[in-house]
Amino acid sequence: MNKKIHTIQSSNKKEFDEQVNQLLKCGCELIDNGYEIVKKNKKVIYSQIIILINCEVGFYENGKLSYFKNKNENGKDEGPFFSWYKNGQKKWEGTYNDGEMNGLWNWWHNNGIMKNQRFYK
Repeated sequence: MNKKIHTIQSSNKKEFDEQVNQLLKCGCELIDNGYEIVKKNKKVIYSQIIILINCEVGFYENGKLSYFKNKNENGKDEGPFFSWYKNGQKKWEGTYNDGEMNGLWNWWHNNGIMKNQRFYK
């Protein structure tokens, strides 16, 4: 089983906590049971190492989460999928089953208003 380790860094504690909570909701596990405060150039950076098993995570260049999805043992998308806009608003949400969209999928505009819902079987 491959493990991917990512670090989230932000000088804004609220933003940092939101990103960590988003990954926790996706089923990620935390390493070190807390976060470390690092002082750098008179800024406080809150950083947390997250361990992700059999998953794929994308980040925007500003460090915010772009998407999160799990993979099964065959490398196909499996389980929950989440995607966010650069502003942090949720973009897509749904579930995969062996690489296929399955169940209820939701899409939102970047202002947070629901755009579309569709059920896949």
